[in-house]
Amino acid sequence: MLLLRSDIAREAKKLKLKAPELVEGGDAAGGGSLPRGSRAETQPQPLAPSLTPGWGGREFASPAGVSILVGRNRAENEQLSLKIARDPDVWFHVRGCPGAHVLLQMSKLKGRPPPEDECLQMAADLAAFYSEAREERKALVTYTSPRHITKPKGAPLGAVKLREEDGTIVARPTDSELIPPEIFELRDRERWGGGGSGPVQSGGGAKKWS
Repeated sequence: MLLLRSDIAREAKKLKLKAPELVEGGDAAGGGSLPRGSRAETQPQPLAPSLTPGWGGREFASPAGVSILVGRNRAENEQLSLKIARDPDVWFHVRGCPGAHVLLQMSKLKGRPPPEDECLQMAADLAAFYSEAREERKALVTYTSPRHITKPKGAPLGAVKLREEDGTIVARPTDSELIPPEIFELRDRERWGGGGSGPVQSGGGAKKWS
């Protein structure tokens, strides 16, 4: 469900969320690391080989066949946000808690059409699922253009700053009809790691990272 600006505050109040100045990314909280040696056996590979050279993280296909990349740790979050992302890709991150950086790769499509609602929704659902909000029925996910993402001087690995947000989507990480079923089956088999990938700072908030 895409939200108009006037709907965002109402939805946030309903979910008891406050739009934070600082949103932290996550390591396994944002990427959900699998136990050592298990990735090849259990990690779904909807798109193989990857259409993105050098990318070894999660990759999914949207309902329209658009690649969706999902970072699993700080290094992959930073690679995705600062090296791979380019307009007209759409970047996603859950609001209010650590989570993966997610990229809908619209730049891979010929003619660069606008993203379909289902593609945006799936990317948002994945951003919420691969975050500490993954057990919530609903979560707010911010999306923006790669041109609004910067790396502040002195920020830790995986930390980025958003100059502008393009909008918010209500994600459903626990019952999404767009996330592949096998991903839900991995929920209890994935290992949550400690630490964060660094925060995502929106707008002109305090320049502070944890």
